Formats: sequence, structure tokens, C-alpha cells
Amino acid sequence: MTGRTILLSAENGPVLAADDTGLVMRLSDRVVADIARRMGQAPGTAKGEALPQGDPVAAAPVTLDAAILGDIDAWDAMRDGDWLRFTARLPGAEGVRRYRRHISGPALLAETPGPVLGLFSLSGGRRFNAPSALPEFPYHLANISPQEDEGEAPRLFEALHHSGINAYTACTLLRHRHDAFRALPLFATAAALLPPGPLGSGTDLDMLRPSLDRFAALAGALGKSARIAAIAVEIGPDHLADGMDARGFHAAGLALLDGISATVDQAGLAPPRILLTLDCGAWWGTQAARARIAAEGFALLALRPGGHDLCVVGATAALTQDRLGQPTADAILAQSAVEAQALEARMAREAWTAPLMCLAERDGPRALRAVFKAGAALILDPDDPMQAGPAAGFAITGADAAPGIAGVEIHPQDDRAIRITLDGDLPDSGEWRLDYAIPEAPGAGRPGWNGALRDDWQAVSGDGRTHYRWAVPASQVIR
Repeated sequence: MTGRTILLSAENGPVLAADDTGLVMRLSDRVVADIARRMGQAPGTAKGEALPQGDPVAAAPVTLDAAILGDIDAWDAMRDGDWLRFTARLPGAEGVRRYRRHISGPALLAETPGPVLGLFSLSGGRRFNAPSALPEFPYHLANISPQEDEGEAPRLFEALHHSGINAYTACTLLRHRHDAFRALPLFATAAALLPPGPLGSGTDLDMLRPSLDRFAALAGALGKSARIAAIAVEIGPDHLADGMDARGFHAAGLALLDGISATVDQAGLAPPRILLTLDCGAWWGTQAARARIAAEGFALLALRPGGHDLCVVGATAALTQDRLGQPTADAILAQSAVEAQALEARMAREAWTAPLMCLAERDGPRALRAVFKAGAALILDPDDPMQAGPAAGFAITGADAAPGIAGVEIHPQDDRAIRITLDGDLPDSGEWRLDYAIPEAPGAGRPGWNGALRDDWQAVSGDGRTHYRWAVPASQVIR
């Protein structure tokens, strides 16, 4: 744990907190700048480092010939400290506007208002797969992943040469704002690998801290504040330890979130918003027993996240894969579209969650009731795009032969619950489980986590595709 208690919070993060040493107050940029001016210290300089002295005229911007930028349609170029600033007409949705380039590298950034927004992820390698297309808003995105070549001169940031899910999520948000003629912020993105193996192995956060430091450095060089928009976290059966049960997976997930918060706090940043996804793995292989443990532990983490700001985005089960187990280009676009909708809602302080089973109970001699935490009324998709079958992905498991499912419907008295009719009596003895979308026989194309349940929410992306909030695979003991 970070050992910090938040006493007062605003929309952009904690204002007043307490830790082991006393009270901590986060001041606005305007107040910090005023204090720095009064004490003779420039914002962002090291403590005790004096303001540059000398001729003020020498520090003023210097007009340059735009030819210094190369063969691009640019004008009004000037040198401003460590930046080249200019107006240009460049490819991408940004069009004609002011841009800047840092002396440490050739990558360009658009001039943007407000803080720099960080979009990070901690996930398995499938999230790193990306189409080769350039992002729609290339100059509103900065790559702050750790530099791969340690011998290379350090750069403040780099351009994105291809779009991963983080970049597509940011571009979706930018497209929404662009269409509404709203301000377009700068997003800094980085993806960190969460390798297969038990959570808390000691290497989970090795790649996150360098990206956070680079994020803070970029914001400081721009004279802006750094604000984490979200950290996307994907966990699943690949992160189960041998012999771990659902409660153990819940505890490991909490420890991971605590570690993320501590790492973010050490970087001097406000507590992050977490976008949580159940990683269902590759299509060829998740044992049903491990899937049940991961799904139940995931639900515990979603329902009892401790003090973390957590939003359940969904599961990768609904995403198509190629023969190598990698998400297709369409699947990447679908996941980023839903993540963007979730993030946009949470940034506006609105509730958002994928349907999540939290209780399975008897509802008569031959019926069950499954209660879901959902943001809208539940729907059994009539098209059944995942081919879940007549039971919509529901199944009953136990030590003995279980009765079959005769029917599945939205509960007549609760549109956030499912009523399941059985074709026989469910014995009172023994432990029985109600599974939803738990794999039994995976096949190429989908990882076998097939279900037909979603809620009434939907969103249409710019390419005309409709996206839904599919229920998260689940396994609950029948009460």
C-alpha cells in the first residue's frame, strides 16, 4: 500500500491527503508558478537551481527560416528554448495548426491546451499487436515507452510508428472531441508487458516506472501538468499460480493494483484510474478449471477493488483472433472503441461497467436466478454472434451429473438478472456452480469463452460499426 489517505479530492485528483509524515497538499500550476516566481526558482527546475540570469532578450524566441524543418508545408518557424515551433499543414486529421519539435529528436507534436494526458497499459503480449496504419491524430500522440536502445541518445519522446490499442483508444477520444469542436489534448502513451505467470512475481511493474518518469519529463518540458487518464490492466488465467483459488487471485490482483498505485505515487503523480479487462488468452487453450478460478477471482476484484478507482471494461472473449492467437485488426478497433467509451464516461464522472455476474441462487425447485451488476437492462442477443447456443453460454457444473438447461430468459421481475429453467431437480447436497461463457472446447477464431449476454448499451464508431458491452465470463457457486 502507499500509506496515503485521501482527505479531499477534486475531479483532477486528490487535493489534500495524509501520509506517514503528515499532510500533503497538491497545489495548482498557477500557485506553484507564483511561488516559484517569488522564491526565484523556475517551475520544473531542481530545488535550489537559480533562474537563468543574463540578457532577457537572449531568452526570447528567435525567428527562423522554415526551411530548417525540411521539405514540409510550414511557416512562422521560431526557436523557443529547446523547441522549434511553427505553423504547418501536415497529414492527419489535425490539418493546419501550430506544431513543435524538440531538439532531442525529429518527432513532432501539435500545440495543445491543458495538461498532458497519460494512457498506459499493463497486459499480455496480445495487446501489443497492432495494424501498420498510422494513427488518425499522429501529432496529438507521444510515445513514451522506454527506449529500446540504451546506447542511443535519450529523447524526450518519440513518434508512434504504428497504432496499438492505447493509441486507437486515444484517437477515438480525439475523434469524438474533434467532431464536437472541442479542445484536443495531447496524449502520451506507453504499453508495459505483464508476462504470463503468477501476479506479484516481482517483474510486473518493471516497465511501468520508466514510462511514468518519461511522461513527467515530457509534461515538464512543455510547461504543463501531467495527468494519467487511465491505466488499462488485463489479467486472466495466464496469471494464476499453481494451487491458487479465486480468493488468492483476488488478493494477487489487489496487490498488483496496490503496486501500480505505489509506483504512480513515487513518480509524483495522482492515483490512476484503472480500466480492467479479463484476458481470456489464445483460442487454443484454457482449461475450464483455471478459467473458473480466474473468472470468479476477477469478479471479486471488480466488486471489491479496495480503494482503487476501477472500471470493468469487459473481456477479450468477444474478440476474434487469427490462427496464431493474435487479435485481428477489427478486434483491436473494437476493443479500443469500447475502452474509449468507458474512459470518456469515467472522465465525465459517469458510471460505466460491463455486465458482471455477482450472485447465482435457486429461484424455485427447477429454476435459478443469476444477478448481474450492469449499467443497463440485460439482453440475450438474438443473433448470437459467438455461437453460444440455446443456453446462451450458461452451464451448470458440479461433482455429479447436473440437470440440463431447458430455457434462459431475462428475469421477469428484474432486468439486471437472468432466469434459468432446469429440466430436472438440482440436488441440495454438494457444490453446484453456474458458469457463463466458460470454455469447454475452444476452436479457431474465438477462445471458447462464448456467450450471448450483453446489456442495452451500444455505440457506433466512425466506421459505422456498432459495439456492445458483452457480459464478462463468470463462475459462481449456486446459493
